[in-house]
Amino acid sequence: IAPSMSATWMQWWQLVRWRRVLCVLQTGPDDAKANAACVLAHCSEDERHLDAMVAAGALEACVGVLQTGPDDAKANAACVLINCSEDERHLDAMVAAGALEACVGVLQTGPDDAKVNAARVLINCSEHERHLDAVVAAGALEACVGVLQTGPDDAKVNAARVLAHCSEDERHLDAMVAAGALEACVGVLQTGPDGAKNNAARVLGDCSMPKPTQLVCSLIVLSMSATWMQWWQLVRWRRVLVCCRLAPTVPKTTQLVCSVIAPSMSATWMQWWKLVRANAARVLIHCSEHERHLDAVVAAGALEACVGVLQTGPDNAKHNVSYVLCQCAGVERHVDTVMPSNRVNLFISMIPELDHDSALNVASTLACASGRLDAAAASAVLDPLMRALKGTTDEEFEATLALSRLLRHRQHLEVVVAAGAVEELERVHQNGNERSQVQASVGLDLIRDIQMALQSAYNAGSPSVKKPSKHLSLIHISEPTRLLSISYAVFCLKKKKKK
Repeated sequence: IAPSMSATWMQWWQLVRWRRVLCVLQTGPDDAKANAACVLAHCSEDERHLDAMVAAGALEACVGVLQTGPDDAKANAACVLINCSEDERHLDAMVAAGALEACVGVLQTGPDDAKVNAARVLINCSEHERHLDAVVAAGALEACVGVLQTGPDDAKVNAARVLAHCSEDERHLDAMVAAGALEACVGVLQTGPDGAKNNAARVLGDCSMPKPTQLVCSLIVLSMSATWMQWWQLVRWRRVLVCCRLAPTVPKTTQLVCSVIAPSMSATWMQWWKLVRANAARVLIHCSEHERHLDAVVAAGALEACVGVLQTGPDNAKHNVSYVLCQCAGVERHVDTVMPSNRVNLFISMIPELDHDSALNVASTLACASGRLDAAAASAVLDPLMRALKGTTDEEFEATLALSRLLRHRQHLEVVVAAGAVEELERVHQNGNERSQVQASVGLDLIRDIQMALQSAYNAGSPSVKKPSKHLSLIHISEPTRLLSISYAVFCLKKKKKK
């Protein structure tokens, strides 16, 4: 009463009117509480009354109804909180009044219509970074997951949006995964309402890079064969995610992201279809770059999906899936899965039709299974590798690594030498970047070891070893290739010049 002593008569009128209503809401019978909450809900839609309502204690009264009031009043009480939360001036007061905890309680045990409104309150609060931690601390993650699993469709739409806001902050990703958000979002994509699917896909995309799991990989693999309409649901957020991963220092709300989204809104279904395949493959790239997650990628069926995209997908998707295959093949336990015998000829036939980057990735994948390659296949693999040795720093490294893998089997020695790879490895070892120099030295060491073993076997009279080809001779490399403190002579093969 004391502050109101200096108020004008109009302010008195406002305060007395709202306090009478709030008195009913706090201490009246249940049917009267329902009507009082309805009055407040309608009046709160007019922003001219919000300040007077908040000053009269409407926030605290509505929180009390959500906690212990009748179900008939909870939906309208939550509606009042929605209207207050849309005015940023009242957000701090709402949080202080316990509105977040009350809304979480409604999501867990309240009536369906109240769940829709309570989730909307959490949306409005989670949109503001300063209140996001409070939303999570109130138990919103677990409550929203529960709504996605068993709540009404309208509440699912709002709950998915709350999770999408939380997933934008990496600090909360572990808690989201622990709460079962990934499984719940996959369920929404499979059987949930259309309005929730975009945000569910957004959550999965945000969680897939720091927390890639077989579940997420399975979703991506599933999407590679999805219908156009399913692509339509997923692609918008995929574009946002890819843009943000390419420029992680740029906030997601900047013009950069907006400029990417805007043109896509009017894209045809066929454009969507091509675009999302590339973006789904990019998510797999982030998973495959971490060896501890490769088993999940393979178990999810990603390799078969990637091969399918490599055969029929758009060019930008082919580059991504070929990189995934290369990453998986680089781990010995997955070589047989990536490169069974019946897939070698398929990949060899693809190389001439692929662009430069994709051809390098496929050639590197084949090099990991060098034991399955004959001379003709090894020669086809060498073509993109030799081009890459003269390319960018990254291409040079990939090519030297692939050559080292190819040389693990000595039957490819003559083909490697005939292609001029020895001279290129020497050049890289002398002038390349540090990573490439290490791989080049490995390749030169392998050549030396193979040649010395062959020469020793031939000198010993082994019937299985033929005399070295006439166009090959031993030359001395002045600088040792092994990165050790000792120095010794190293030999490799080189073409003889015809006189």
